[in-house]
Amino acid sequence: MCSSDLLSLALIPRFGLAGAALATLTSAVVMEFGIVLTRTCRHQSVSLLSVLRPILPVVVSLAPMVFAAQWLQSEWAVDSLLVLIVQCLLAGSVYLLSAGLVVIRRDEWRLVMKKLRALRSSKANGPLGTAVGQE
Repeated sequence: MCSSDLLSLALIPRFGLAGAALATLTSAVVMEFGIVLTRTCRHQSVSLLSVLRPILPVVVSLAPMVFAAQWLQSEWAVDSLLVLIVQCLLAGSVYLLSAGLVVIRRDEWRLVMKKLRALRSSKANGPLGTAVGQE
């Protein structure tokens, strides 16, 4: 039996379909990161840390989203598709906020803010470059 089957046998009685999904995900992650990625890095003479370093901030920014999704699920029962969509949008917003704080570098933030200021000033000046209301 493979690890997915063993984990499924252990998790399905307790968690049902979510246990089967968790068992599959766990065995896939262990296989990809524990075996395939390690062997590939060794074969290519690349440090595993140098491969994982760019991924780490993204994974770290996933943690607040997972906590937000768990909290939403415990406090707000999903009884319709609309509630599920709203919960997904809220958890996704938490991810975007945390990713923006963790993943985006300072020079990228400066560039985005510069472009937003330029966009705001061009809208304030009107379509022909004249100030709005001075026609």
